[in-house]
Amino acid sequence: MTTRDATQSRWRRFPALARSPRLELVLLALVIFALPLFIWPGVTEYNHAKCIFLLIALSLVTVVHVAGAARRGEHTLHVPWIAFPVLGLVVASLVSLLGATNARVGVQSLVVVLAFLQFAFLVVNVVRERRDVTLLLSALFASACLVALHAFLQYFGILPGSGSPGAYSMIATMGNPDAVGGFLSYTLLPAILLIDRSRTWLLRFAVALLVLFCLAAVLMTHQTGVLLGLLVAVTAILIGWALFPPGLVRQKRVLAPILLLVLVGALLAAAATAVFVRSPGSPSTDGTSWVGRLWKANSGGARAYFWSVGWTMFKEHPVTGAGLGNYKLDYMTSKAAYLAQPGATLPAASLPNAAQAHNDVVQVAAELGSLGILAVVGLLLVLATSLWQRLRRNNEGRNRLDVLLLSGGVVVFLVHTLVGFPAHLAAPALAALLLGSLALSPAYGTSATVQSRLTRRALRVGLIFSVLAGLAVSLVAGRDLAANILQLRGTRYVQMGQDQMGLDTLRRSIALDFAPRQSYFYLASAQYRLGKYDDALNSLAMCFSRFPDENAYLLYADLAAGLGQLDRGLEILGFLLSTSPLPDHANKARYVRALVLREKGDLVGSEAALRELIAKAPRYEASYIALGEIAAESSRGSEARGLYEKALALVEAALPAARAAPPAPHR
Repeated sequence: MTTRDATQSRWRRFPALARSPRLELVLLALVIFALPLFIWPGVTEYNHAKCIFLLIALSLVTVVHVAGAARRGEHTLHVPWIAFPVLGLVVASLVSLLGATNARVGVQSLVVVLAFLQFAFLVVNVVRERRDVTLLLSALFASACLVALHAFLQYFGILPGSGSPGAYSMIATMGNPDAVGGFLSYTLLPAILLIDRSRTWLLRFAVALLVLFCLAAVLMTHQTGVLLGLLVAVTAILIGWALFPPGLVRQKRVLAPILLLVLVGALLAAAATAVFVRSPGSPSTDGTSWVGRLWKANSGGARAYFWSVGWTMFKEHPVTGAGLGNYKLDYMTSKAAYLAQPGATLPAASLPNAAQAHNDVVQVAAELGSLGILAVVGLLLVLATSLWQRLRRNNEGRNRLDVLLLSGGVVVFLVHTLVGFPAHLAAPALAALLLGSLALSPAYGTSATVQSRLTRRALRVGLIFSVLAGLAVSLVAGRDLAANILQLRGTRYVQMGQDQMGLDTLRRSIALDFAPRQSYFYLASAQYRLGKYDDALNSLAMCFSRFPDENAYLLYADLAAGLGQLDRGLEILGFLLSTSPLPDHANKARYVRALVLREKGDLVGSEAALRELIAKAPRYEASYIALGEIAAESSRGSEARGLYEKALALVEAALPAARAAPPAPHR
């Protein structure tokens, strides 16, 4: 008997241990449970911390998985068909970096994309049986229940949220209500499988109540996009049920809870839809269709504007796109190009900047161009074909039911991507990838996959590569986390007036960060107040390709003009004004532009700019003072005196409000 046979014989003596979950499966379940709940105090953004956690955790799980396969000496690698269009998406992402505004930001985004693909690949190759599906799905649903509980407590003001109690406060550990509603909605239909998996009536009833609890949380976030996704998904499941009937599987035990769930859910969804359609301030008698009212109630104008900017960005880079992750960096440039078009309009609310296009398909087009669109179309076609194959070739009814409900969660996600950006958020993206990967795992057959047998040597090479890559990724991720913590700390120092401490802290942050962005703006603020004007100007110039913000452009123009770079200052001010900035920023830009023109000796141009400012902002007192100075220099004394008096009257009118304001806190 060989050593391997002896080992297997010893395992057979302990059937309970032989049936126990494998270590990589347990670790994967822990990652799935923990990531949606994970937050790190002192980090600027929830999603950033989740991405860091994912990178480090997946490195560990991958090493454990490959080490286990290497120890066994053989491994069957399962590669779903969808991996090939995904590879095309990665290639399109790499090509897009050739002309990106900031390739480092693109590389950083690509690493996160690869991490999610690594997660999906792990799920497909770790999950072998339906009980494995149950374990991972239970981990996701347990996390979703805690997210829903957190959101409910914020809704009622028991825990702090993003503002006063209510729907907009329901951010849980996600950062915004849309992410909470989306994440929870993807889990609802697949969670029905857990009712089927439950062994007792009491447990089945408890799971059904928890599903309803999560559904109620989804409805209370008031996110119409996820409700639309649920409606489309239920319709798709019904069509799939008709084409591939799963049969009467254990229906005596499971049909009643499912019917109860569907009935109550339908009633709640109908009530929520009625609320959304007839929201306060949108009366049904104003002549607007219910679709128009729904569009208006869900900020349709703002979304359409973001899509228009994304489309403009695509037209500027039709083949390769603006670069993966570079939508936020090219936003202001494309915004100016969009506003220069005939008939272009801004929504009612001012939108100075945007990190996302609020439509993942539009953002792919903007960032990856035609190559990215082709990859996404191929991905969707192969996904649909793969799921069709799974349903058609599965003769067991329970497996068909599983694939239908898992696919339903993916459909909700895909619909949501058309009005939001869930693919750019760690927890929603992880949930959708998990559901799709479970449906394509060997637990439901090997159709729509390519299989390859790996030898011991290949596994050992893979293990070495996994360890080295995991260490490298974890090191960079850890440095980014430390940089983010230092950035927040340095920013607070600057805001409190402790400029030297802020300067030193932000420099340490930039040294650690792979792709620093906001840090340069706050570093420039500290340098400016410390009198290091040349350094501040250089830091602000770095912002143009890292953190293009209206304040950065405004401060750069003012500082450049002060250092004698008058033409450069006018160029930056002209660009800023072409983006239709916030009213306060626009007034400040026009005022600085008038001063720069005066500095150049163009008194006529300066006076015209000041009068234009007065016409747009008649209470901007500084413009009257500057105009009075020009009038005095031009020997128009009476006019100058009238302008000074007007400025004085505006200042005196503002004094009572300034005196009534509470004093600034002592620091």
